[in-house]
Amino acid sequence: MDGELAARFLADDRHHLVVAYVDGEPAGFVSATEILHPDKPTELFLNELAVLPAYRRRGAATRLLEELKHLAKERGCVSIWVLTDEDNEAAVDSYRKAGGEWDGATTVMFEIDLMR
Repeated sequence: MDGELAARFLADDRHHLVVAYVDGEPAGFVSATEILHPDKPTELFLNELAVLPAYRRRGAATRLLEELKHLAKERGCVSIWVLTDEDNEAAVDSYRKAGGEWDGATTVMFEIDLMR
């Protein structure tokens, strides 16, 4: 982890990081960013959900998502959205279990490289 980038992320109160611990040791995390719109309510974009291999399929992702949902509601967000690959079964299962609904649409993501 880049300490400077982490500090910048956490310095903005619209950025959120939730860490799960098991017996005092980090087991996983979820990071998210509030997305403000000029014409609709605030949403929360789930940047990343990661659980260490030893803690997968043991409820850590579920607990992280539940805490993120609670945080999003406290912050006045109307929804949480996330992108994942259709074949990432663990992610799809976690997001469905958290109440997420996939509309079946195929989405294309474009990345515009500003460093070239």
